Amino acid sequence: DTAMASWDVAVTTPEGPLRLLAVHPFPPTDAVQWAADHATIREAARGADLIVGDFNAGPDHAPMRALAGIRLRATTELANEGWQPTWPANGQFGVKGIPLPPSVQIDHVLIGDRLAAISTRTLRVEDTDHLAVVAEVAFR
Repeated sequence: DTAMASWDVAVTTPEGPLRLLAVHPFPPTDAVQWAADHATIREAARGADLIVGDFNAGPDHAPMRALAGIRLRATTELANEGWQPTWPANGQFGVKGIPLPPSVQIDHVLIGDRLAAISTRTLRVEDTDHLAVVAEVAFR
């Protein structure tokens, strides 16, 4: 129940059930709503195996550090893939008419202890101002 819609999905796999959250909290342009959405995500995240989405927060923001505190880690970190900026990606944001390249990492794939991160990469997607994050994960 976030302002921009999020989902809690039970996924059946050959290795067993998987709990997936797809999230999209409000951006930090409204700090109160942003914090409330992240609190909702953090509460729902307990026991989740995989959380994906536009978190509207970078790895160093407090809400992302709080998720690490409940044993959810970024696939980019675990796969040793480094910084992978995802926004802005469509040239609509710029400085003095010069489009900014992707420079902020706000889209993430987080995993719990049952999964291992194999690799991650970003991918351009039509008609969006974000790059997609593609992560390969496996059961441990």
